[in-house]
Parts: sequence; structure tokens; C-alpha cells
Amino acid sequence: MMYKSMIAMMACIPALAAAGTLTPLKPAEIEGGAGCYLVDETDNTIVDSKVKIDGNLISVKPTVTDSKTINWKGSNIAMEFRLRKGKVLADKDEEFTVGRTALGELSITYKGATSSIKARQECAGPD
Repeated sequence: MMYKSMIAMMACIPALAAAGTLTPLKPAEIEGGAGCYLVDETDNTIVDSKVKIDGNLISVKPTVTDSKTINWKGSNIAMEFRLRKGKVLADKDEEFTVGRTALGELSITYKGATSSIKARQECAGPD
């Protein structure tokens, strides 16, 4: 049984490596001001108007699909944030409610490989 588990774990590593490494944005890389962004489970900002994959900043544009889903697209990247509980704070008219959502799942497809992590949306007013 242990042998099968090890093989399954080893089979997942190349797919995750091929999807690239998502790293938190540094304060200077965050747009700031009023708006919405995604944070990881430890409250590091991971998606603003940019995302950092393999050390490269990639500009992304969000689209609110429905009350539980936001999609972003950029060069060689597509992301989807989906909530199971509650609703996203931004709407299709680009208006938002200040606050923070429950944890959801961010699925990232980069250069054809997909991985996902837990994340939440936060929206803040002007500084």
C-alpha cells in the first residue's frame, strides 16, 4: 500500500512543476488603492492586476462570471477562483463590497498545466 502511495505522489510532481511556481506579490508589486485581490491561506497577496509565476509578473484581467466565480486571463495563463460558500465581493459592473470571503479554490492553468490552491477574495476601500 505504501508503495502505491509513493508512486501516486511521484506522478503528481511533474504536473505541478510544469504549472509553474506561484509566489506572493511584494508590496511594491501590488496596485493598491480601492479594489479586490486574492490572498492565500496565510494572507499573502497572490493575485491583483498581476500574478507572479516562476518569478515573472504577468498582467491579468478579471471577469466576474457569476456570484461564486471570477476568471482572470493573461499571457499563457488562465485562472478561476470559485467559492463553495457565500458569494464573491465584486460584481459584473466592477463594483464591490469591502470585506473578505470564505476560503475558495483558485485553479491556475499556466502553459497548459493546471494546479490549484486555497485562496480567498479581499476587497478594500481607498488607502
